[in-house]
Amino acid sequence: MVLLLLTKVQHQFEFEYQTKVDGEIILHLYDKGGIEQTICMLDGVFAFVLLDSANKKVSLDRDT
Repeated sequence: MVLLLLTKVQHQFEFEYQTKVDGEIILHLYDKGGIEQTICMLDGVFAFVLLDSANKKVSLDRDT
C-alpha cells in the first residue's frame, strides 16, 4: 500500500506510532473517525480489509 501525504496525516493527528508501517495509520484513522473519514483521508493506491470485532463490522476498501 502506498499512502501519499502520509506524513501530513501523521502530523495532523499526532498519533503515537508503534511501527514504521504505513498501514498502521489506517487503524488510527478508523479509531478516531470511523470508516468514512478514514477513506476520505487516504490518497494513493490502497486496498485493505478492516475487521472491527468489537462492533461486528467488516469493511473491504480500495482506491478507485
